[in-house]
Amino acid sequence: MVDNSSSKGTIPNRPKRTPLNRQKVLAAEPRKGFVRRLVNENFGRVQAFLDAGWTLCHKNQNNSDNRVQDASSLDSADRRVVNRGRDASTNTGVLMEIPEEFYKEDYAEKQKENDRIEEMLDPTKTKMAGIDYGEMKKTFN
Repeated sequence: MVDNSSSKGTIPNRPKRTPLNRQKVLAAEPRKGFVRRLVNENFGRVQAFLDAGWTLCHKNQNNSDNRVQDASSLDSADRRVVNRGRDASTNTGVLMEIPEEFYKEDYAEKQKENDRIEEMLDPTKTKMAGIDYGEMKKTFN
């Protein structure tokens, strides 16, 4: 794309560019009713997400319900570089999605476990249960 503006202070016919800090290379087009995320392609994570009900998003997939999910469909999955290592290695991520209803169910289940753990860490509750490890007092000389 060429910017043909000839306003004062600009170079005519200069190519239009997007600065690096404004590029959203890890952002994905939202799809109504779905939650999307990039999943790193390592340690069997993509398979774990597939087993949990997530589906692959494909390049050139519009926002229609496209659920072609066989083993070969990973070849056409929307992949993006998510990290470049110091040793010049790259890590790629695959764009995946899940229906928002399933995502909220999974999130609520995880939140219940987090709430249970936080409650166990509440010092006022442990004292009431008879678990008391003493107390600390500040003393200054």
